[in-house]
Amino acid sequence: MALNFKFWSRGKSGDTTTAPKKTSGPRELPQPVGQFLVVKKKEDPDWVWGLKCVVRRREDNRDVSDIRIFSPDQTHDLGIRILNYDSLEGHPELVIYQGWFDKGTSEVNLEPQ
Repeated sequence: MALNFKFWSRGKSGDTTTAPKKTSGPRELPQPVGQFLVVKKKEDPDWVWGLKCVVRRREDNRDVSDIRIFSPDQTHDLGIRILNYDSLEGHPELVIYQGWFDKGTSEVNLEPQ
């Protein structure tokens, strides 16, 4: 009886399937993003630090991530469950700010939606 232990082997070199983009679940705002909203956009700090975000890394630059910011209270009241970045595709009215940030340089670019 031969055992076939190939769980470690990779697919064929001609394999054209691509892995889906990794996205995270809802989380608290990164520090540079929260500071940007409070300092540059003059938002209320108590309100800003109660918001949540979903993030998707860019493939061309791993330090840069696309971000969508939303109110967890609003999604809860509407009964909408946000699982990842793409969950907000069908609910653009829930996105308060959208843009990107760079972890390496702490540069932030957000626009109200």
